[in-house]
Amino acid sequence: MILLCIFGRISFPLFAFTIVEGYVHTRSFKDYLFRIIIAAIFSQIPCMLFNSLPELNRFELNVMFTLAFGLIAIKLYEAIDNTFLKYFCVLSIGILSLIVQADYKMYGVMIIFVLYLFRDSKLKKTIAFILVVTIRYLFRIWYYKTGFSEYMIKMCLFTLVSLIFILLYNRKQGPKLKKFYYWFYPVHMLILYLVSPYTGIIDVF
Repeated sequence: MILLCIFGRISFPLFAFTIVEGYVHTRSFKDYLFRIIIAAIFSQIPCMLFNSLPELNRFELNVMFTLAFGLIAIKLYEAIDNTFLKYFCVLSIGILSLIVQADYKMYGVMIIFVLYLFRDSKLKKTIAFILVVTIRYLFRIWYYKTGFSEYMIKMCLFTLVSLIFILLYNRKQGPKLKKFYYWFYPVHMLILYLVSPYTGIIDVF
């Protein structure tokens, strides 16, 4: 199951990136946010089933809620003129995601935000992305008292791998797979839950 951990570390920043691109190109923010929230609601039961496994036994809102928080953070940043207030609102959304236990929590919101904020500069995007990821893993090393374990270092490096794919984006529209993206998360969580008795689950923090 370590391969699933690696897949998760690489895939979340990519989902965050697609959310940013969706925000930039959507014709209706309200409709876009509504679709994400509906997907989050339908994804919650498969997510709760997976997290109810004895090896995990935890509660959290699924990652689609995190994506919705990120969207709201971006919208508030764009809508507010006062510089201090706009950054305060983004930080508040991050704290809210932590309080309600959304998957990836504040880190998830911050990744979405920096990918949006520096979307037109590959250098700034790279620096900000590496900084947020590094802070996240340093915090987890401190909080879980794991030290600089091989596992933590590998997960950090695999998270950074996703940046390669983000930087390679050529700003051209790819295949229209909107329904696939909305259905992928809940379906794959349900599959993981169903196959867990035969494969075992590793807690990925």
